[in-house]
Amino acid sequence: MRRRARPRSARSVAAMADYQAWINSYEWKVTRRHQWADEETGRGRALVCHGCGQDWLVDADDLHHVTYERLRHEEHEDLMALCRPCHDYVHLVLRRPGARAVGRINTQRAALAVLQRYTNGKEIE
Repeated sequence: MRRRARPRSARSVAAMADYQAWINSYEWKVTRRHQWADEETGRGRALVCHGCGQDWLVDADDLHHVTYERLRHEEHEDLMALCRPCHDYVHLVLRRPGARAVGRINTQRAALAVLQRYTNGKEIE
């Protein structure tokens, strides 16, 4: 038997609308993503997916929000480079029934644990 979705609060609906507006903005799609990539390479790090280690392409792949606390004003560590398949997998797992418990632990650790399992135990940062 399927569970009924809980009605969303007005605050939750507004937060989702703000998130969608930001993710669909030119500032996010181009400026912030390129800025993040420049910061990453400036720190001497390669642009790779944190899940599978494949090359991460700034205009084709995703930046995963580790936290939404500073939405629109993200710090470098608030974001994680993921290829589309790894990003989709993380969200698939986090949407599973019972995944709400993940919210009580560090989201970045949870995402990395999910990816480590997905990539067959390959060591990831």
